[in-house]
Amino acid sequence: MNTIKISVRNLVEFILRSGNLTTSSGLKDPDAMQEGARIHKKIQRKMKSGYQAEVALSITVPISYDDINFEICVEGRADGIFTNETGYNIDEIKGVYRELASIENPIEVHRAQALCYGYIWACEHSLEGIGIQMTYCHIPTEEIKRFNEYIDFKTLEKWFYELLHEYAKWASWELKWHEKRNISIKNIEFPYYIMVNRAANCVTVYGIDDDGKYSIPVKAFAASCGREGEETITGDGYTTTDKYVWRLMVDGTYGHYAFRIDGGYLFHSVPYLTASNDSLETEEYNKLGSFASLGCVRMCVRDVYWLYDNCPAGTKVDIYDNASNPGPLGKPDSIKIPVDSKYANWDPTDPDENNPWKDYSAEIKGAKDITTKVGEKVDLLKDVTATDTCGNDISDDIITVGKYTFDKAGEYDIKYEVTDAIGSKAVEKIVLKVTE
Repeated sequence: MNTIKISVRNLVEFILRSGNLTTSSGLKDPDAMQEGARIHKKIQRKMKSGYQAEVALSITVPISYDDINFEICVEGRADGIFTNETGYNIDEIKGVYRELASIENPIEVHRAQALCYGYIWACEHSLEGIGIQMTYCHIPTEEIKRFNEYIDFKTLEKWFYELLHEYAKWASWELKWHEKRNISIKNIEFPYYIMVNRAANCVTVYGIDDDGKYSIPVKAFAASCGREGEETITGDGYTTTDKYVWRLMVDGTYGHYAFRIDGGYLFHSVPYLTASNDSLETEEYNKLGSFASLGCVRMCVRDVYWLYDNCPAGTKVDIYDNASNPGPLGKPDSIKIPVDSKYANWDPTDPDENNPWKDYSAEIKGAKDITTKVGEKVDLLKDVTATDTCGNDISDDIITVGKYTFDKAGEYDIKYEVTDAIGSKAVEKIVLKVTE
């Protein structure tokens, strides 16, 4: 049975959002989101013991609509769950810039998020009802205003299924379109086949040999598959479909050059705070090559763009586990971005012309001509260092190229070479003089 995954936030915004729910903050979006995250954490820390913060919740509901049977998986993280004299309560926290006096009632789309979490939690714990708390915090002053209500389970269940019914109209159309599309491309030849080694966090792309089989390894990319509890799917013969230059993710971040593997699982870049090249989540970027995602397959912008650009919709994808063997081309290294860098919010591989990292590259320092006597060996790499595009020390990766001997007088041309994790290469030349 087909399963469509959608976040609580995306579900309620898709069905309920109308008008303008934002107010001008005077900040860039990444700054506003960081302020909102700070407020969330501060409020959560101030709550009494027993308050559960960032609780992952999900529910899968079978749906039959327009002669199509499928499942809708709704998932997300409740800001908080606590108990009082009425029982369990869901806490939905929103940082806002508008004056709290102007908020006379909870905003519908915000309340709907809390109701979804409330329904899932009530189902899991067989509750007859649940409390809903909307916590609004004025970010400039940190003043707080709360709205509380109690909803019985039957009322909540009726509301939730009406919401899903509205979403099912679109979901059934999407499934029909995908089925029609898959049939139309079934016999089309595609240039590449994508293999994702989930256990090794590595993606290998295969091209077609003379026999028409996908047996020639062409590219290998480091990736981040799903972390524990959010594992990436496995299986053979998935078919890529929708493509997006920017795609809103389940946690409210954005993926660059995203395209769908199956259901809610996509290839995409490391998350961005907004649909902007200068809002990269640096800490997440530095996890590339390890388990870090919510189930999708993350890659750096350069690599995922290659897939996006070269692998048309309909490309086959296999996802498997082999921790001991990443693939025939191995697993490439990933560059690390210093979190204190002034360009930390840019992916160094991003081909965007405004990328400030384009002015930087791997560099070798300390290389200079060396003179020694016959029979006296010297360390050619003494005091020679190297840094990668982001300024990290990669001195251990320097290699020397050239023929020389310490046993015979002469002048020998030596090259120092180093290549960093994103392919930037530095070369320095010296002369080794061996005298009598």
